[in-house]
Amino acid sequence: MKYHAIITALAVVAAVVSCGGDGDYPPCEIVRLDHMIGDGAIPADSAARRAASLLFAVSGYGELTDSSVSIYADRPSVSIHRRAVDSAFTDISQLEGELGAVLGRASGLLPLVRVAGVYSVISPFNQSVFTVDSILYIGLNHYLGSSYGPYAYFPDYVRERKIPARLIPDIAESLVRSAYPYRPGGKMVGRMLYEGAVVEAVMRLTGCDEAVALGYTPQQFEWLSSNEAEMWKAVIERRLLFSSADDVARSLMYPGPVTSVLHPEAPGAAGRFIGHRLIGAYLDSHSGTRLDSLLSSDFYDSDTALATTGYNP
Repeated sequence: MKYHAIITALAVVAAVVSCGGDGDYPPCEIVRLDHMIGDGAIPADSAARRAASLLFAVSGYGELTDSSVSIYADRPSVSIHRRAVDSAFTDISQLEGELGAVLGRASGLLPLVRVAGVYSVISPFNQSVFTVDSILYIGLNHYLGSSYGPYAYFPDYVRERKIPARLIPDIAESLVRSAYPYRPGGKMVGRMLYEGAVVEAVMRLTGCDEAVALGYTPQQFEWLSSNEAEMWKAVIERRLLFSSADDVARSLMYPGPVTSVLHPEAPGAAGRFIGHRLIGAYLDSHSGTRLDSLLSSDFYDSDTALATTGYNP
């Protein structure tokens, strides 16, 4: 299929692909909230103060006061990363340019994406990028390189994604999921189609190829592409399409060392790869489809959605 051929060729040829900015869009300012509250001071700017207050509320730090900010700044979970973040992200102008391009593209493709402000933080969550009331928080402490010492307790499949190159794809994915959340319909095929639509959205917003949007190394992506038909056969024979089991969803969609439910060597979250191939097949014959319609439950939970993809790996 033409869509599959194009994206596969792009991914295999480019061993290292960066997501870039676009001169047609203005950069988006990222306010260094990590510097402000990391110094133990309440931000003077009202917008930054509100962002800090919301961060404290959702993080369990309590009300934003001189005392709570001071306690926050002294927390080991914050101070241990502060110097490393400052050293790694001395200049974020390129990141601001790339983010501006993502938001510029989103304004035309995904109208529900709304960002009231962007703030860098030392994130207390496993989630590296998150939104609260349309405020986007970027946990720079999650992107300090796979060899960063404090990441040593993470498994390899987690560590290999904690690199600066993952920032823009992760930001784009967070924005898409926040604006167009998955609405469970009970069937795994619907989840696959939704996840595939998210990957497609990340590709279009960032300019990244399929492998980068999915977070796979070139070797992992080559394995998936070479074994696509075999994995789809496993999906059919094991009757996974209409499963509603949580453990099946976790195996297919969540990060992990392998996707054992499909194949003992399949890279983690291989269900997202298949989901995007389903979306690619659909777009082969529905090229004028709006991106936001793919992220609607009216599409991915439709009884006819799978048939209309014409997927045949």
